[in-house]
Order: sequence, then structure tokens, then C-alpha cells
Amino acid sequence: MKLFRWLCVAFVCVALPVRAAEHERAVVQIFTFSQAADWDEPWKFDQLRRSSGSGFIIKGRRIMTNAHVVSWARQLMVKRYQDPRPYLARVVFVGHDCDLALLEVEDAQFYEGVEPLSADDVAETVRLARVAETRAADADRLRDAVAHLLGRDHK
Repeated sequence: MKLFRWLCVAFVCVALPVRAAEHERAVVQIFTFSQAADWDEPWKFDQLRRSSGSGFIIKGRRIMTNAHVVSWARQLMVKRYQDPRPYLARVVFVGHDCDLALLEVEDAQFYEGVEPLSADDVAETVRLARVAETRAADADRLRDAVAHLLGRDHK
């Protein structure tokens, strides 16, 4: 019985990092060059700023990220895991109410060799990252938005 427990622990210690490494390949770094409007003088814009965030590749050749990462974006560049090449991206959908956005990279080479995260992987990622730490209504709205964007009914 001790040997069985030891084998189970060894399997978990070996298998979990491998699974995490598979998921890491779907995580991307996002570089945003943004310029917000000056609301006192709407014909003017603030200076150009550079910021960064992260996202992950989902099915349908899309990248899911947070809306605040791409707000006021003039240009978006994304980099894959352990790939130094930047790729141009564009916003396909943004939902500021749920702080989610979908991006697309036109260069098909960007998606080669990467397994997109499934809805279950996304749900686990959201749970582990504690994205929905706010009140329960916000967590439900976020979960529904993720399910809708992935083409899967949550209810």
C-alpha cells in the first residue's frame, strides 16, 4: 500500500509540471502601444504609451485577454512562449463590462505548433489566477462571458 501511495505521489509530481508546460505554450505576451483621448480637449490625445499584459490562445485562432490591456490601443504586438518574434494583432471584440477582449493574429505561422486552451483549461486558469475575486455577481458574469466567447453555454 505504501508503494502504491508513493507511485501516486511520484506520478502527480511528474505529470502536473508536464501539463503546465503544455498550457504555457498557449500563453502569450501582449505589448500595447496606446494613446488615450484628452477629455478636456477632445481634438487632442495624450502621449503614446507602452504597456504590456498577457493572454492565451483559444480555439478559432483567437487570443483572450483583459479589455484593460488593449484599451485605447494604436498597435498591438504579441509574442508566443519562448519565441522572440513579435506578431501584429488586432482587436476582434472587447467587453469592458466583463474586462475581456479577443484578439486575432493574421499571420498563420503564429498559431503553428500551439494547442489552444479548451474551455475547461480556461475555467481552470481563471480559477487558479483568481481573476474573479470580486463579488459573486461579477464572477458569474465573467464565467458567462468566457463561456459565451468560447461558444459554450454555461447554464
